Amino acid sequence: MKLPTTKPVVSGRYFIYGTGGGQIVFHHYMIGEEWRANALTGTIRGQLVRAPDAVVATSDRGDVMVVDDDTASRRWDRSTFGPIVTSAAVGAGEVFVASTDQYLWAFDLANGDVLWRYFTESPLKTPPFAFDNAVLQFVPTEGLVCLEARGTSVD
Repeated sequence: MKLPTTKPVVSGRYFIYGTGGGQIVFHHYMIGEEWRANALTGTIRGQLVRAPDAVVATSDRGDVMVVDDDTASRRWDRSTFGPIVTSAAVGAGEVFVASTDQYLWAFDLANGDVLWRYFTESPLKTPPFAFDNAVLQFVPTEGLVCLEARGTSVD
């Protein structure tokens, strides 16, 4: 058994959790054993986040991965320019990731394309918050920033 570093999320018959080794483990709770796993590089620091039919994980090596919650297969994975030390947020078709590279990233939930990234004055160490068609991010040197979910372009 791999030791969890995140709280589990529940999907069907599975507890899904992240580990210090970067694994996303699907543990069949009725049988009491691991069913499947997938992995990122680094340690999963933030919590796993549920998306429609998927789970989103981030790592302290800057990786973002979306895993299908029925098959445990990787839908897509991307990398930021720096470590991610907090959880992602899921909007209506987007995944938002705050990174210590000073960017707030917006990825397309379906395919992982970078929708936009917003450069800030300081490393981001708090999670974003998605709601309606917007995302909030606390930036230590700027305060609370609110951006349109699909309104910014990649710089």
